[in-house]
Amino acid sequence: MIDFINEYINIFYAIGQVAALLVAILTVFLWIENIKTRRAANRPLIIPTNLNSTDTNDRLFVYDFEYPLDEHVKYRGISFFGLKNIGKGPTINLKVESFVNKRGNAFSVSPNIINLPEDITVPFVIRFKFENSIDDLEFTTFLTKLSYQDVFKKRYYLSVELWLRGHLNEDESISQAFILRYQNSNNPTWNEFDTVIFREVENHGIWELDKMKNMVKQQTNSGA
Repeated sequence: MIDFINEYINIFYAIGQVAALLVAILTVFLWIENIKTRRAANRPLIIPTNLNSTDTNDRLFVYDFEYPLDEHVKYRGISFFGLKNIGKGPTINLKVESFVNKRGNAFSVSPNIINLPEDITVPFVIRFKFENSIDDLEFTTFLTKLSYQDVFKKRYYLSVELWLRGHLNEDESISQAFILRYQNSNNPTWNEFDTVIFREVENHGIWELDKMKNMVKQQTNSGA
């Protein structure tokens, strides 16, 4: 009889151990899901956008010449675009990791680091030079990579391909950069542009091209 009771006690003890293990597993699972939910609710997202002015103290900055000017800097310009946080949480430690053209020439990167609240835009300013021909700008594109963190210190990346435009005059020219495309990735895969699309992006920029696509789509749907 005693052996029978002990056997049942051992069975109930084993069941209790299994139940405790299941509760522990469920607790860990719920804890992980809670962290994921909190991160999703505080996930910043930086995208390039149009910007009319660089008149702000907070900015990111890259350059390929310094003052005072030397004889190799005959023409120079400033170009810019905006960086906007469209996510659900603040951006921490937004900074430029690199800025190069497709010929392999790297720009110097300012050590500026910015914390960006939701729905706020800051300028990305590019100071560049070209010697005797604007062809140096017209026939190459530039690639920049930025990194930032959320409040949990998880790191994200933004990669942007763009064009710069300058003017052949002795004064410093100022213009908006043409954003060709971007990916929220550390190692983006860029597909080659179709020739027609490439020219439209060259002439109008990525946002204007999107407007044209939507207009054509609406006209097609209305005529169907």
